[in-house]
Amino acid sequence: MVGAFGKRSGRGAGKIDLPPVIEVTPYLRHTFRFVSNAGGNSTVTPSMIIGALGTICTVTNSTVRPFCSSFKINKISVWESASASAALAFNIAWSAATGIQMRDEEKNRELPEGVTVTGVLVSRPPSGTLAALWQTANSNNLLTMGYNVGTVLDLDVSFTLSNQYLSGTQSVATGVLAAVYYLYLDGSTSHAWTPAGLPSTF
Repeated sequence: MVGAFGKRSGRGAGKIDLPPVIEVTPYLRHTFRFVSNAGGNSTVTPSMIIGALGTICTVTNSTVRPFCSSFKINKISVWESASASAALAFNIAWSAATGIQMRDEEKNRELPEGVTVTGVLVSRPPSGTLAALWQTANSNNLLTMGYNVGTVLDLDVSFTLSNQYLSGTQSVATGVLAAVYYLYLDGSTSHAWTPAGLPSTF
């Protein structure tokens, strides 16, 4: 016997199919590429990374708003350019979470003078560092890097689009209203790490 909604009565009758529980916040994983246009040292904060994951201009030549709410770094891959000085060889140090005990460590690879071809250097946030945790926009020091001009960096990152959290606005000097911009990895002040293949501003 067939009842309402095509359900057969008898064994299993009365069972109701409800929508399953789902995660409604959009979640993505993507690798963003950056190229250093200068040599030096940079400190990177969560707010800088959130800006690099994408923004929309809300005030012409003044303000952008990120559309990412939280993120977690999976790994950073680096291909060094020819180094004129061993002191400029790439190095990365991850910042410890407040109150967490962890091993003191820093990744570094020196290049002999004249060496121009090297393999990739891969670094993942060690357990106990801020970058090993999900982050929202803030000004904490997440990591520091030393690098030479022309170095290529791939940021493999998981992130969410805004839902419960709304990232604050960021200031820029140039921008067209409603245009999308992917900001520099090290922010608008230093702007040494240029997004590759994506519209940007600072």
